[in-house]
Amino acid sequence: MGLQILYGLWEALTSYKVAGISSWLALAGLSIIAVVALGYSVYGLVRLAKWVSNMKVKEFSAVLLALGVIMVGVAIALP
Repeated sequence: MGLQILYGLWEALTSYKVAGISSWLALAGLSIIAVVALGYSVYGLVRLAKWVSNMKVKEFSAVLLALGVIMVGVAIALP
């Protein structure tokens, strides 16, 4: 069931019809933005992994506790 949603999203993204120079420029701009965002995401994940691996047990437990509290708060806030 969840894969059908992803398939529909994929079809919507790949069926983009490009006609005219302005559409090509917009597509090129969006591609550049996507590549830069992907690069920053990978860089951030590497920094996060280094930060987590250098934590003490007490700090790691505190971060997990805070993450759990945030998730419970979001679950309560959602209808």
